[in-house]
Amino acid sequence: MAERGLKQLPDKRWQYSWMFEGRYHRKIARTKTEARRALESIRTKIAEGRYMDKRQEQHTPFEQACKRFLEWGKSHLRESTFVGDVHLVKLWKPHFGGKSLDRIRPDEIENYRTQRVENTSKRTADYDLSRLRRLFSLSIKWGLCKDNPAKKVDLFHADRRKDRFISESEEALLFQYLDPRIAGHVLFLLNTGLRTGELASLTWENVDLRRGPFGYVTVTADKSKSKKTRHVPLTESARKVLDSLPRSIRSEDFVFSRLNGRNDGLLKKAFKKAVEKAKLKEVSLHTLRHTYASRLVMAGVDLPTVKELMGHSSIQTTMRYAHLSRPHLEEAVSKLRKSCDWKNATQQAEGA
Repeated sequence: MAERGLKQLPDKRWQYSWMFEGRYHRKIARTKTEARRALESIRTKIAEGRYMDKRQEQHTPFEQACKRFLEWGKSHLRESTFVGDVHLVKLWKPHFGGKSLDRIRPDEIENYRTQRVENTSKRTADYDLSRLRRLFSLSIKWGLCKDNPAKKVDLFHADRRKDRFISESEEALLFQYLDPRIAGHVLFLLNTGLRTGELASLTWENVDLRRGPFGYVTVTADKSKSKKTRHVPLTESARKVLDSLPRSIRSEDFVFSRLNGRNDGLLKKAFKKAVEKAKLKEVSLHTLRHTYASRLVMAGVDLPTVKELMGHSSIQTTMRYAHLSRPHLEEAVSKLRKSCDWKNATQQAEGA
């Protein structure tokens, strides 16, 4: 039975065809299966509003891509990331506005980055470039362009990220200078690895003190950077922090009510002040998250488990802590020495 849009040609190849905005399109495939799959994909894109024909694809204005990028970000990103993207789009438009996506070349992006680094750090310039890469990768997914020129521009610090974590002595020193009003916040971050935004938005309905030895908190997908729900077991210290807080009757109320659900400057400013008094270098609130992960690894927790507790979207992100487990790996390998003793092995071999 003939299928709509499919036709076998005299040379045994298959033609698949479709209509889009009054125009008739056709392409050739080697087999019927290949043609059917390609046609189904095109029809799905048309139905979902993601299809762009070749004429349109070649001339998608950069401004149009930015508009769609921000529309996507508003519903898919955390508020802080979205606000940052709005700022970056304003920086991009003077450089790439008025051009179509397919006309933007890697050397133009390189020039833009060079200008950026004159007024900001290389790390910030790298983040800027990563977001521009994201715009192009999404545009490819949406059928607005075929190439990502931003990926052809190298990052300054692609493989030189250094994650700072604090030692126990530094932790003790830090708490000497912490404002008592935020000491519980800091202790909770150190013992759960939550991001500050996750801490601020945590509500009592996502706290279960009956489960496990000390309870669990749940970070819901809409509050997580990876957009995945995760359940974090509490330590005894984290449980004591919660026990010290007044529990609201309403489950939707925020646990850390002082933050009122916002990751604003209140906690950050007070923490920075304590860090300066303690004379600690390169320590921020995010350092507490790195400290949590680092201590897990040094305690012998395997990386897949650390990944789950941290809410990383990829194991590659968790691998940054792999070097911290080296002493434990060496200890594990040392247990094989008896069975791998060279002298005993050679004697047994000669005896055989």
